[in-house]
Amino acid sequence: MAGESRKKVLVIEDEPSIRNNIMLMLKVERYAATGAENGRVGLEQARSDPPDLILCDVMMPEMDGFAVLEALRAEPRLAEMALLKQSRLSVQPVSAPEWKLICGMGGLKGA
Repeated sequence: MAGESRKKVLVIEDEPSIRNNIMLMLKVERYAATGAENGRVGLEQARSDPPDLILCDVMMPEMDGFAVLEALRAEPRLAEMALLKQSRLSVQPVSAPEWKLICGMGGLKGA
């Protein structure tokens, strides 16, 4: 991997132990992982230094995962960013049909 840049993953999770464990696992696999304690902070980080992937909790204070997704999709520069939503029970990609249901919008670009 010499000379290759590591893929950046932003972990948005309000539970510090979960966030830190996920980041540790990502770093062991040679990803450049950063964390945010809530959706508002995560969105600010995504805007200032866009990651290759966002792993986002669904239920959080201040700004939940659905609000993060909606805000990302509203910004052309971030609209196609990959996002996996997570809860304590599962991790799932956000599909175009699901996005249409959640936000009542046209869905992901190209969907």
